[in-house]
Amino acid sequence: MQTRYTKEDILRKVKALLANAQDHKGKNEHVAAAFAIKAQQLMQQWNIQENDLHATENDVGFVEYRFKSNRKWQKFLLDSICKTNFCKMVWSSRGDLAWVFGTEVNILFCMELFHYLLGEIMPLAQPNYAIYVAQYEGLPWYVEVVPRKTWNTNFYTGCVHMVGHRLFEQFEHAQGLASQQRTSEDDEADKVAGLIDAPDPSKMRALVVVQDKAIEEKLATVFPKVQDQDNAFMPANGIQKAGYAEGLMAGIEVTINKTLKGEVY
Repeated sequence: MQTRYTKEDILRKVKALLANAQDHKGKNEHVAAAFAIKAQQLMQQWNIQENDLHATENDVGFVEYRFKSNRKWQKFLLDSICKTNFCKMVWSSRGDLAWVFGTEVNILFCMELFHYLLGEIMPLAQPNYAIYVAQYEGLPWYVEVVPRKTWNTNFYTGCVHMVGHRLFEQFEHAQGLASQQRTSEDDEADKVAGLIDAPDPSKMRALVVVQDKAIEEKLATVFPKVQDQDNAFMPANGIQKAGYAEGLMAGIEVTINKTLKGEVY
């Protein structure tokens, strides 16, 4: 018989799993990745148990979140996390204010994962920019080097595009829409998560439909005039796009789940 967790239990376990992922970062990337994905699987399984596939508008709430800076890449990251964890984000035209809709626990998980991934991503730009600048040492003065601020923005943009892509791949996998091989590292993380295996794909697909409907109904009540928002963006072309490709490659190594092999885009 499967254990039924309280809201407090589930959040405590999720935080423990993400902490384990952080502890193994740089020591054993496979174990770190396994812990991170189990946090997401645990949330998925808990949603199936608690909602019993009958979530309604009354189960959905929202929180307001103000970004510390008007960086589009951070907005894209939170949006990707919400879309792959039973939540939805809407934002103001000012750009620094957003609202996350979902059940209380799912919202808390999204924000926990958002801050965790920010901590993983933020330190990556500086060493990569140093490598970029070193390539131009000794070259003529007229060879243009992109300023650090522009390069960093492009780098972070590429990084969160890749992280978002991987989150969506994992979300599809959980619904049985994409194949992914189980590894031996999963077993160790399972013990921490209290999971026997990943959630049933058919129940996951049904849960996605039910949760999306409940969130849209709540959103229509709170913001009746809001329209679908496109959060996709790209840096400028040419030399001003420098750093984007490096960010894409760095995004492959960010610990969110098992590394996905495939085309980088």
